[in-house]
Amino acid sequence: MASQKEILGRYLYKLFCGENTSDPPKGIRKDYEIDLPRGPSHWSDILMISTIVPSNQYLQQGPIITRDSFFVSIEKEDLSPLLVLLVDERIIKDPDAPAAPSVGTDIKWMEKAWKTEYCGNHHQNLLKNISHCIGTGPYENTAAIIQSSGFGKSRTVDEMATLVATIPMNIRDAAESNQGAYPPPDVTLTKIFRSMNSKDQDINGAVHAFHRFFTILFRQFAKKIDSLPQSGDSLPVRLRNDLANPESRLLFYNTVCNEFDTEVYVTKNLNDAQNLARAALHHLVEKIPRAKGSNVSLILYIDEAHTLANFKIGITDSTLYDAMVKAAADYKQYRFFILFLSTSSQLRRTASPMIFTRSPHMIPDRLVAPFTEMPFDCHPQLQDHGIKPGLVLGDIQEYSFITYFGRPLWWTFTQNGGDESKVRQLATAKLTGLSPAPSSYGPFSFMARLAVLDTLLNLEYRPMNTQTQTLVDDMVAGHMRTAFSMPTDRTSMYSGYPSEPVLAEAALDTIHSITNSDCPEPMAELFTSLDKNTMEAVDVEQRGENVAKMILLRAYMAAVKEESPNPDQYYHPWRNGCSLITFLRHLTAEAFYDIVMKSRPDTEVGGQCLEEAFKNAWVRFTHFSKGTDDSSMTTSMACIAFIRGMAVIGWPSQDSVDLHIPVLLDKTKPITEGNMSGILVQVKLGKSWSEHFAVAVNADNLGYFPRPDGPRESCTDEAYRSRPYISLVMELGKTVQEEHQRSLVVNDIDNGKNIQVEAPLSKKHHPRTSHPRYSLFFYGRSHRVYRCIPHDGVTLSLYNRLLDIYANASFMFYTYPQDRDAKYVQQMKPFWTMGADCSHWVDDKMLNGPWPTCLAAGEIEEVLIGGNTLMDIAQPEGSCNDVTNVING
Repeated sequence: MASQKEILGRYLYKLFCGENTSDPPKGIRKDYEIDLPRGPSHWSDILMISTIVPSNQYLQQGPIITRDSFFVSIEKEDLSPLLVLLVDERIIKDPDAPAAPSVGTDIKWMEKAWKTEYCGNHHQNLLKNISHCIGTGPYENTAAIIQSSGFGKSRTVDEMATLVATIPMNIRDAAESNQGAYPPPDVTLTKIFRSMNSKDQDINGAVHAFHRFFTILFRQFAKKIDSLPQSGDSLPVRLRNDLANPESRLLFYNTVCNEFDTEVYVTKNLNDAQNLARAALHHLVEKIPRAKGSNVSLILYIDEAHTLANFKIGITDSTLYDAMVKAAADYKQYRFFILFLSTSSQLRRTASPMIFTRSPHMIPDRLVAPFTEMPFDCHPQLQDHGIKPGLVLGDIQEYSFITYFGRPLWWTFTQNGGDESKVRQLATAKLTGLSPAPSSYGPFSFMARLAVLDTLLNLEYRPMNTQTQTLVDDMVAGHMRTAFSMPTDRTSMYSGYPSEPVLAEAALDTIHSITNSDCPEPMAELFTSLDKNTMEAVDVEQRGENVAKMILLRAYMAAVKEESPNPDQYYHPWRNGCSLITFLRHLTAEAFYDIVMKSRPDTEVGGQCLEEAFKNAWVRFTHFSKGTDDSSMTTSMACIAFIRGMAVIGWPSQDSVDLHIPVLLDKTKPITEGNMSGILVQVKLGKSWSEHFAVAVNADNLGYFPRPDGPRESCTDEAYRSRPYISLVMELGKTVQEEHQRSLVVNDIDNGKNIQVEAPLSKKHHPRTSHPRYSLFFYGRSHRVYRCIPHDGVTLSLYNRLLDIYANASFMFYTYPQDRDAKYVQQMKPFWTMGADCSHWVDDKMLNGPWPTCLAAGEIEEVLIGGNTLMDIAQPEGSCNDVTNVING
């Protein structure tokens, strides 16, 4: 049976020869949208290239298609080799790729979600930003909203329509709507744009057509204003309510389309068309009062705007998007603004500087930077510090609770009929592009593999690598990556995977589903299976931390499965967390587990053994999120991280703690700062083992716990002031075969040798500190050290490859557009920092106090307080109940 590429390859040949190809090729799957480059231009370019390129060279850089194979394919009447080129260059979709997920096709819940009361003030902020940037210069009245799926872009501009007169458009392809996309498209508008695309052969012709279209649109909208019934509502609200009625909206655009199909307002030259459109707009805005506190009178938004970018004009490189922007530039003096919304892989084009570089009138500094600020952590329960101290473990283990966090898609779906299994399926499909989740990672695209890893591990990328921008664009478009900010020059984009517990749980579901005997370590497998270009985009400086995060998550998943009520169930409750003791049992190799459990604080002589001190302790982390100042290494951060189910990554400039795993000390008591501690992890990748005193984390010097009588302290009793914590050093760098000195807690036994235990030091050298520290040093990276690592050579080989293999998240604010409020970016949690912008949803005096939010790397570096402390005590092994005879700490 012929593959989809072969069927489409023969179809390409007919198109190449100029045959009629209006009907879909026989045998192509029904859900495949054929959107091939049309017109003789593209194919004549291929012919021209093929005649001047020697036969032993390639038609494009890279081993894609040779000149000889191209002509052989013509002889066979099959252009499949050329199709590979077009797919690789993202000119057309891969016909053999899995179909788009059909999860969530029940349109009813989407309609209900759309009507859910809007939470937050992002619509007000968007209008304020538009008011700041709208100007009288060319191209200062158009901009793009760039954000991934589920953030409520359409709902936000719809809510903004209650503040300012708005013309809504949706030009999504009807096929996507059949798969459950919402709101529905205005089909008649797509018909008009396709008509323009088929008739106009250069950009001026398309601009001419748009002037005529706008003339009709503005006149009909003015008529609608005149015909609206009077009420106590403002004009924007009445317009919005009228066009929210499907029948009224359909009638409006049918009227526009029918008028466009006639000869009305047809002009012979461009200037006449421009003048007609200006006159119609002037007449319209005279009927509309300016929005309160704004200099904008009328906004037109186009949802799924990448459709315009897909329509090429004649034989040129210009698109209908370019033509619309150019036409709109002629209306710059009328307080009129156009917004383009999209999540497609074409989103870079909808914010592309290409058209501006062709314009001699454009001043680059005055371009309108794309808008990314969309609702995040906006559930009603999170408003006005809605999360109060006193939650208990059972409260935050409910699946509905984790839907509060992140983009509004999760909680609106849950609130309007989506049960846990449906939300998890939707999240997995959105993240991977596949539904249901496969049993192997083979069907995953490279971007889907990277998206799963990034959601869990929070990777760093090489910001200047050309592959990075392509990757992040496509992951924002199709794999739920969040766009945080884009500078005015639009040459880069700051993006990432912030803390979204629902998405993290979906990523863990994916890892679990592809775990089998052939793939015992999926995270390492996914990482090492990435193609060269994708791998080169990942920051090599973080390779040690990435492997450490994989190991820690493996142990966590194994512990949660063990403690699940039904260990064999398909969906495990990763959000539940697990006993710290169970977690350490799966982290630590069996040979050293008892040693770890019986270890005592190394900052004092005596003290409880670890298993006693942490007998009621609980850990809960399904993913890692970035910290960017010293507040990320505090018990206050441990509290909110535990509530979200996340661990925290240390900020780049500090070297004391790489990872922070929050610990609830007593699972039977409320979740408060006073009931929190942590596992403070330092990852080492040196060629030789680090000295203990140089790497053990000192929480007191770090300021991890509130200082006695300090402003952060919420209690003064002895238990509060002497909470225990764990310092964990993961030495991953030295080769397994190389001999090394035994650590004071966990021995690496790759060589199977026994090393003499150090003698204890005198008690007088060890004054008691406020907080007992349990120091753990893990040397190695195999099953001999970590119980959760499979006992096979394949996994060790994967880790070795990964370990062979500097981006500061806060740098984005250096290029953030002026006159915009950066707190709305902070609310999307690109990293965690001090201040209400990150912690508005939780009632915590320390995190929400009157502290300045650090927005620039320089400011962040000024407040770093890290430091190392001497580990100057070794104590002999003994019974857990014998406080005078203790073991290595």
